[in-house]
Amino acid sequence: MDDWASLSLQVEGSIRGTIEASRLAVGNDANRMWIYGDKGSLFIDLDHDPYSPTFYDEKGQRIYPDPKLLANDPFYERIAKLYPNPKLSQGFMVDTHLTSLLWFLSSVAEGKTLDHTPTFEEGHGVQLVLDAAYQSSLQNGAIIYVNL
Repeated sequence: MDDWASLSLQVEGSIRGTIEASRLAVGNDANRMWIYGDKGSLFIDLDHDPYSPTFYDEKGQRIYPDPKLLANDPFYERIAKLYPNPKLSQGFMVDTHLTSLLWFLSSVAEGKTLDHTPTFEEGHGVQLVLDAAYQSSLQNGAIIYVNL
């Protein structure tokens, strides 16, 4: 069934993760993202308020980050510069995709890349993991090892 996918991961060492994507819940057609970690979690409702993620600590208490947290961060400043003005918005998903394309093109034009910009090698690693997920599915959930 292609309306639901689940991927169990284990990276070198003891770090484990689960990725699940679903469109099965009738009446719950939404784009939401939950990220859980051992120190807390993050929730983003991509349909209703994608610009206001909700953070929780390991005890389930909501965390309100300091708005100055990203001040003077060059990565954030560049995103803010490239991101479409609200008057020109075509929706969160299109806006973020456009920002990604502008980031790439401006990096090429300027001949420089900011720290933390995803690399070709990292993108290739993501493709290797996705391919391993497909291979596992074709082999009835067999464990597939990926060397990154």
